[in-house]
Amino acid sequence: MRFLAHGTIILGQTLLVLLILLALTGVTLKVTSWWPLGVGAVLLAAIGISLLMGALTLYFREINSLFTLIQFTLIPYFLSFIHWKPYMAYLPFAPGAHLVRLGLTGGEFDTLSCCILRP
Repeated sequence: MRFLAHGTIILGQTLLVLLILLALTGVTLKVTSWWPLGVGAVLLAAIGISLLMGALTLYFREINSLFTLIQFTLIPYFLSFIHWKPYMAYLPFAPGAHLVRLGLTGGEFDTLSCCILRP
């Protein structure tokens, strides 16, 4: 019951933040059929980053200040998702976040702009 209640609260908070962001930005949601592809890529990147942080914690024992530094350095990185550039394909969250944004706003998936290697 605790897990179910906690999950419901987190889902409600997430939906509230999403609705506030939609109201502030004026973006309309046009969900496509392939949006879970982007969510899967974001989840894989998040699991990889969390495992990296866990390994660093086990290795160095006390790295609270390092986590704080990493959080502040990631702020411009997360703000850059709005303007996709091909060099962002090498960043951990950028391709998945770009796919989620395109999948939820009705954007077209352009395979040529997402290619890392060009002929």
